[in-house]
Amino acid sequence: EMERRGSLDVPVVGVAYSGWTRDDLVDRAADKLDAAKESILARFPNRCAGFCLDVETEADAKSLAAAVKERYGKADILLNAPAYISRAPFLEHPMAEIDRQWQVNFRSVFMVSQEVAKLMADGGGGKIINIASIGGFKPEKGHAGHCAVKAALISLTKVMALELAERNIQVNAIAPGPTETRPFSSNFYLEHPDILRDIESRTPMGRIGAPQDHAGLLVFLASPLSDWITGQVIVSDGGLSLS
Repeated sequence: EMERRGSLDVPVVGVAYSGWTRDDLVDRAADKLDAAKESILARFPNRCAGFCLDVETEADAKSLAAAVKERYGKADILLNAPAYISRAPFLEHPMAEIDRQWQVNFRSVFMVSQEVAKLMADGGGGKIINIASIGGFKPEKGHAGHCAVKAALISLTKVMALELAERNIQVNAIAPGPTETRPFSSNFYLEHPDILRDIESRTPMGRIGAPQDHAGLLVFLASPLSDWITGQVIVSDGGLSLS
């Protein structure tokens, strides 16, 4: 994240369950949240606050928005970066895992975006960035739930862009390819190095992504430089979706 109307030289990066506006991070895991917050505070003193919360209900989302309003009076930027993946063949996919992916990767984004967008509208506008996936339009075996929920997130991004444009709120999505972060660095890939090698061999750039590969795009979409861009899904995958 970064301040929408501030200097482009002052980014505030967050790894978040659902992160939004200025210098706040939200995560369901207190240890990850504290580590991210301390990393930011080391570079930008007094520039970050954290909220440890599972966004399971509308009441949770309203509480988050209320906390932002009390702290800042408005919201400028919302970055939704949900990350929960469950892999299984379609015929064996547990419905409990489908429900969990829907809750984390779509429903929480919907609820938080709805509440924060109200703050943005009252404050004159803002930016909402959703982290989707190339799985949202490029099907992959064993990822029925992931592909379906990311496709839904892409569709939601476009509807939000249509409805919120008159409020001066731009809504876009980034569709990354496989990136070396949790949950990608999971036991699944450690136990199946052949799958990792296959992904790398099919990626024209010859490797999987790293978080910094997406940072410039995030900064652009959060800045005034992208004020004329909305409803777009921008792929950041080293060319994997072309193969």
